[in-house]
Amino acid sequence: IASIVVTRFASKSVDASGSSSNFLATSAFIGGIGILLIGITGITTWEFNNLFPGFEILLSGVIIFNYWIELYGITDIEHYLILIGILLAGISNGLMAAPIMTHIDKTKVASQYGNKAVSATYLFLERGGHVTGPMVVSFMLLFTYQTTLGIAFFGLITIMMSILFFITSKQK
Repeated sequence: IASIVVTRFASKSVDASGSSSNFLATSAFIGGIGILLIGITGITTWEFNNLFPGFEILLSGVIIFNYWIELYGITDIEHYLILIGILLAGISNGLMAAPIMTHIDKTKVASQYGNKAVSATYLFLERGGHVTGPMVVSFMLLFTYQTTLGIAFFGLITIMMSILFFITSKQK
């Protein structure tokens, strides 16, 4: 529902402002936060040996967060974090759905090779992402002993990539 509502708003706003890069960076950032919120749920103890390098820092932060929640008696927070995470993922999808094609159509490659060819190539690569995305998440789950820590790490990567995209993208 959030995705449908936000898509309507995003398409009108992108058409009015012509700022597809900002919408796409915001979309990825919000989606990363949603995924991170889902990933930090439930891990309260350090039961893992030989974690993949870098996961120890994330695990420490997640344990401290969950300990703090438990210490202050906030109950059922996991349910709310998952719901908020799903809502943010829907908002993220809505912010990206319309602006992505506008963004692609404005690229130098699209002006050189034609919008239809570049859009078709993008859609082909997007479908490939639908296959490789779960494989990447499965790989991260392998290194985090099938805990939500792998999901949290994926959320952090998404947040970092959104910031990198925002910094490096040039809006016409």
